[in-house]
Amino acid sequence: MKLFISNETIEIYKKTSDRTIQLLEHLFTTMNTHNINYNPLEIQLAHEIAAKLEDPNALSLYLTFAHQVPHEKLRELLDRVAGIPDRQIKRTRGALFTHLVNQYKQYGYDYSGN
Repeated sequence: MKLFISNETIEIYKKTSDRTIQLLEHLFTTMNTHNINYNPLEIQLAHEIAAKLEDPNALSLYLTFAHQVPHEKLRELLDRVAGIPDRQIKRTRGALFTHLVNQYKQYGYDYSGN
């Protein structure tokens, strides 16, 4: 079986790819509606959290946390979540981490008692 790709097909693909890139750039710039400029430490911490929790899809959430919550508290909660045995995790480590961070943001402390 031979596959023939014409120059016209390549040009259509290139135009489509260029348009896709433009749409993605627009999407990413409009998604950041608050125009937050994250500093390198916040970006690094968000990546660390995503890696340790094996949850790269929530990187934007972790960036928000790194911008809003003291880094020491995030590291404390991350270590706590990472230290919980797998059998005690009901959903995911990312979900538990998010829950604990939201508790901290709402109440100013961790009220779970653990």
